[in-house]
Amino acid sequence: MSQEQEPRLQFEPSPTLSLGGAGWVMIALGVVTAAISFFVDVTVPVSLTERVANMDKIAVRHMFLASSLTVFLSGWLLVAAGAVVKAIGRR
Repeated sequence: MSQEQEPRLQFEPSPTLSLGGAGWVMIALGVVTAAISFFVDVTVPVSLTERVANMDKIAVRHMFLASSLTVFLSGWLLVAAGAVVKAIGRR
């Protein structure tokens, strides 16, 4: 009596999209948007010669920076997941 073996699942990397590649794109996007967030003007004119910081614009810059850092960290997670999937595939 012979036992039939079930075929094992084979995870093969897609040639068009990989976790590591998508992760590096997200890391680059996070770095670029974080750099851009530091150039957001947070001042408003109060007279012809004076400008003061606007708390609402400071909050918008903070949200922009926080979201870009989230994209950056998500990219690192994708790169790490891609490395794990590649290591599992080599076994």
